[in-house]
Parts: sequence; structure tokens; C-alpha cells
Amino acid sequence: MFKELDEVDWASMSHAYGPATEVPDLLRGLLSADAAEREIALDGMYGAVHHQGDVYDSTLATLPFLLEAVADPGVPDRGRILALLASIGGVDVEGDLDEGDDEDAEADYEDDEDAEWDQNYRMAHEAVARSTPLFLSLLDDPDAAVRNGAFRALTACREHADEIVPALQRHFPAEDDPQNRLDLIDAIGAVGKQKAGAWLAAVAVQHTDPAVRLAAFVQVARVAPEALPDGIVPTALGLMDEAVATAGPPRGPQDLPSTPTLVGSLREMRENADAGRRAPELQQLIRGLDRALGDRVADRIEFLSALLLSPDWGRRVDAVWATSGLFRGWRGPYDDLVRLLGRQLADPEPRLSYAAASIIKDLFGLAAPAADDLAEYLAQAPRESGGGFGRRSGWISVYSQGPSTLGAPLLALARLGDPRALPMLRWALERPEPPRDIDAGLDGMGERAAELITPIIRRLRDLSRPDGYDAHRSGLARVLGTLGPLAAPAVPELMDMLRRDPGADPAIRALGRIGPEAAPAVPMLRELLANERPQTKAAQALWEIEGDPDQVLPTLRRCLTEVDGQERNAAVALAAMGVDGAPAADSLRGLLDDGTQQWIRLDAAVALWRTTGDAETALPVLLGLWNENAYARSHIARTAGEMGAAAQAALPVLRRELATARRHNHDINGGHSIHDDELLLRECTTALARIAPGEG
Repeated sequence: MFKELDEVDWASMSHAYGPATEVPDLLRGLLSADAAEREIALDGMYGAVHHQGDVYDSTLATLPFLLEAVADPGVPDRGRILALLASIGGVDVEGDLDEGDDEDAEADYEDDEDAEWDQNYRMAHEAVARSTPLFLSLLDDPDAAVRNGAFRALTACREHADEIVPALQRHFPAEDDPQNRLDLIDAIGAVGKQKAGAWLAAVAVQHTDPAVRLAAFVQVARVAPEALPDGIVPTALGLMDEAVATAGPPRGPQDLPSTPTLVGSLREMRENADAGRRAPELQQLIRGLDRALGDRVADRIEFLSALLLSPDWGRRVDAVWATSGLFRGWRGPYDDLVRLLGRQLADPEPRLSYAAASIIKDLFGLAAPAADDLAEYLAQAPRESGGGFGRRSGWISVYSQGPSTLGAPLLALARLGDPRALPMLRWALERPEPPRDIDAGLDGMGERAAELITPIIRRLRDLSRPDGYDAHRSGLARVLGTLGPLAAPAVPELMDMLRRDPGADPAIRALGRIGPEAAPAVPMLRELLANERPQTKAAQALWEIEGDPDQVLPTLRRCLTEVDGQERNAAVALAAMGVDGAPAADSLRGLLDDGTQQWIRLDAAVALWRTTGDAETALPVLLGLWNENAYARSHIARTAGEMGAAAQAALPVLRRELATARRHNHDINGGHSIHDDELLLRECTTALARIAPGEG
């Protein structure tokens, strides 16, 4: 096997980490008789040759060898190789563009580098799709894992749907592996789409296995939602009851060695998540049905709420994780659902408690209905606990390697500004080495964090000083900046930060927010006006402290037009100055044309309004950016609200945003995405009330 492997010029190719010289060893490792060696090789393929889904020239060169391997019955772990092939070939470039998920996708392929990536994706997909006959032949393989891998590989060959779907449907009655039956249903829905709707609907009604029926309902909801029966939620819940009642004993872990790889860690994590569960396949089905219901937010809330009331902890933990997609993707009345999440914190099953805390911490203000549950949990929790997936949280999480972090329940309570979090945050702050995200907890407390000014100042003095970026002090300085004049006692420590690092933006910003009581820092800040990196931040801080525009306008005007990369900071500083920044209005207007970068246009338009009151010029620019840059909408809505009656033209977009169920940033999986969207809704409501009183 692999007779031509050494004839390939691997050194001339690359992967994520450089020349692809070790790829032959990885490919040979996939054939090893040793299971650990195979997993290490597979990890190398995913980690370098197919890093984060990318397709390199070396990735393309491996395809003939991977296909040769899966065609040989004597090769072990062919199912995992088939899954790798499915991933490499699964990028349907034409299909992705046709879906309209990215309006700018066409433009993204215009430069040469993107065009090369696009070509690689296309070539990989075409090579895998040409192997459809091979994958179809594996449907009768005696190894259930190989058959499962074939299902996955065939989902990457959708242009052959007319051949694939009937073959999968013919195979379905003969498939005797329970998990394979579910994945086979998924594959038929993914490849057949609407054309498979009637067949799926029939399976959902007629099959004897409740899990299979539920899997079919999931696909019907995806591809033919009009065929769903009334009352799908109680139907699904009943099928889950049947699936648990008829399930066998919990499955044990696979008999595979532990390896120091990401692939191995993920496998073990899945096994640990499934341990002790009679029907772990429900995780796939619960998540699938919840997602398939899409914009039916009321049905999704009903479904997940019922699961969270189940006596079966396994169904509850699956429901907890499923709420993440609902919260992040859609707006809705979530108070009761959040209360049910809060009740899971005290459950004796650590995986359930961990899941609930993980979800609640990213809800910010939406977590308010769970505040008492968070506080009660923390009152009983240890101060320290070992960090890691599925472990019950303490006040802080400590790790064998790396810094500690705030525990998810404490961070969630702090993000609510709940005073019950303060004593715990004080304790965490005063540890020899505070958690690396202590600033996130303090920031959530708002002005209540002023009660911790004294220990914050002490930590600014006595924390060890790392080489390079000082993350702890920078974070604490950012917190001080949110406190404004309340942080005045920290001026000497902030000045010391500037002496050590003149580019310490958080210290400069905090001094400015403190205002006149930061006057001792004025000489240092004036010196920074000659330093290209911090000059705009220093200019804003000087104006906030002294209120003298003549001292800073020359610097800000020059940065608007002559210093690359400083336009945004200069515009933000001018906006803060209000009418004192009006002499720079012409320079701001020069940044409003369509050829200027989006965020620069945004900040320039906001600054023009705040310095001159010229809504007639600024508002059209802002409204033009509303769809062009969805992540600027909170800024735009806030500014429109400031304009009041002069912003009548903004009313349609504000009303439309408030009437939309989809979160504006649903495609972002960051920890602040829910918070940012809820902020947008508040800004839109406030702006509407100011522009059209009585309507907000």
C-alpha cells in the first residue's frame, strides 16, 4: 500500500505549520497496527494537514492515499479516515454561495490568495465526490464504524443525490446498529433535502424504534417543516420517554488507549459525557430538533423547558447545552427558561451543574431570574475547585497548568452587578495571584466595584511584574476607568503604570475618566502628545482633565488626516469633546466618503454630530452603515437617539430591528454576543422614544 507515497515532493508543499515533510509519516501512521499510533497520526492530519478545516496543497496530495486506505478491508479504523475525507471534501463552495449566508462572499474571493483557497476547496470536494461509488460500496461493510463513515462521506457528495439517497434508503432496513440508524437518517436528510421529506415523514410515523422516529422528525423539521404534525413538542417528548424506557444498560468507553492528542481528548470527553447514561443518543436528537425548529422560539422554549423538568438528568443536561443555540441565535421571553437553568446548579450530577453555570455566565442581564440560585450555590461552594469540563465550579477554578479563572457561577453573579458577589471577588482579588479574568468580574459590578478601590490599588502596587504585557494591571486599570471620579485615589498607581509603559492605554483612559482630580498626571500626558502610539488617547485624557481644547486640537486634527491608523481614535476623542471639537469638522467630513473603512466612517459621523449637531450630514452615513456593518448598530442607534426629532429617517430601521426575532450577531460565537444584542435592543428602544415620543 502507498507505493507511490515517497515519489511525491512533499517538501515543496505546505500545511498549517510549514513544509509538509512529515505527511508521509502521518499517512503511514494511519495504517499502524498500534491504536495509539493511529490516533496520533489522525490528530496530526486534523491538526496540520486539515487545520481548522483548511485545504492546503498537501491536503489535496493526501486524498489518493486516504481513498486507497478506506478501500482496503485490512486497514483498521477506516471509519475515522472516512470521517476525515468527509471533512476535507465537505466544502460545497457553489452551494455555500447560493445559500446567501454571506452577501460579501463573492467579493471575498477576488484577491489571489482567496482564489487559491477557493480552488483548493473545489478540487478537494470534486476529488471526494468522484469517489461516490467507493463510498456506496461501503454501505454493506461488516464494520459498523465503516458504514457510519460512509454515511458521512456521502454527505459531501450532494451533487450525486439522485444516486445516493435511494441507495441510503435501500440500506436503511438492513442497518442494525442503533447509532448508525440515526446517522443514516441524518445523511438522508442532508443529501436529499426537500426531496426526501415524504420518505422521512413516513419513517417518523411508522418506524418501531422511538429514537429513529425522533431522528426522522428532526430531519422533517429541517427539510419539510410543513409536514410536521401539530403538537410536535409533546410528540417528541413522548418519543424520548419511550427511548429511555427501552434503552439497554449504559455503554462503556471504547477500548482505546489514551493519547496526548486533541482527537483523543475529544473522544474521551464524549465518553465521559455519555458515562452512566442509558440513552446518550438523545443528545444528538435534542440538539437536532431544537435547531431544526429555527424561528419557532415559543416551541423551542416549551421543548427545552419540559426537558429541564425531566427527572432524567441526562435529558436535562442535553437541554441545558441546547439552550445556548437558542439564546445566542434568537430573541425571546426567556425568564422562565433561565429560572429552570438556575435550578440545575445545585444538582448533585456535576456535569449538569457545570453545563448550567457555563450557559448562565454568558447571559449577562438575562441571567437575573437565576440570581438567587447563583448566590445560594456559591454560598455552599468551595473557594477553589479543579477546573475542567464537567466539573462542579468553586468561586475560582484552578488548573495544573496556567492561571486560575473565576468560576462560572461567580462570574455570572458579578455580571449581574449583584452585591452578593463582592466578598467573593475581594477574596479572589487578594489571592497571591488573582484569577486572570478578575477584571471581568469587577467590571460587571459597575459602580459597586468602587468598594474594592483599596485592594485594587494595593494589587497595582504589589503584583509581580511580567516581562512584556502586564495583563493583570491593564485589566484593573480598565475597571478603574469605568468608575470615573470614584477611582481618584488610584491616580498615583496609574501614573506609575505610565512611567513604566508610556503606551499603557488603559491607564491613560482611566486618568481621563477620573477627570480634574487626575491633574497631577497632566505633565506626563502632555509628553505623550509627541508619542505616535498613545497621542490620541493622551489628547482625549488631557481634555477630560483640563477641558482646554487648544491644548489638544492640533494633535487630533493632524491624526485625522496625516497619521495612518489614528483616525478612529482621533474621531472618538473629538466626539467626547462635543462642541469643543467643532474646529475639526471639515477633517471629519473628509472621512465620510464610501471609500473610507467602515469603522472610521462610523466614528467620524458620530464625531461630526456631537461636535457640530450636523444631523443632516451624519445621519445618512450612519444609516448606510446599518446593514453594511451590523456590529455598529448599537453605536448608530445611540447616536440617532441623541439626535431626537432630527433622526426621523432612522425610525424604519429601529422599528424593524425591534420587530426582528433573530439576533443581529447570531453568527458570532463569542461570550459577549448575547449581551451585545440585548444592548442593541435597549439602544433602539431608547432612540425610538426620543425620536418619536410615546412609541418607545
